[in-house]
Amino acid sequence: MDPLVIGSCRSPFVVAVGLPGPRGLPGTSEEEAVYAKRVDFVGDTLLYRGEAVVGAAESAPVWRIRRITFTGDDMTEEWASGSAAFDKVWADRLTLGYS
Repeated sequence: MDPLVIGSCRSPFVVAVGLPGPRGLPGTSEEEAVYAKRVDFVGDTLLYRGEAVVGAAESAPVWRIRRITFTGDDMTEEWASGSAAFDKVWADRLTLGYS
């Protein structure tokens, strides 16, 4: 799936599209779901964000990983292997392909 780019009056931003993650409790929204989270800041313009079920090992293929790049006033968010599926290894985040 291609990302959906939404324009605003100052700059566009990207809404990533992908597979849903593990289901939370009934009545729990994606924003309210509890995940183990990791953020790796790689300089001033690049960071990686990962989410997995609580207690997941960083070496287990149970993470969804985003690469977020800042360029001027713009921000681009890309998913590892072009998918928001919970099937990546957090420890591999620097070597994965993103789209």
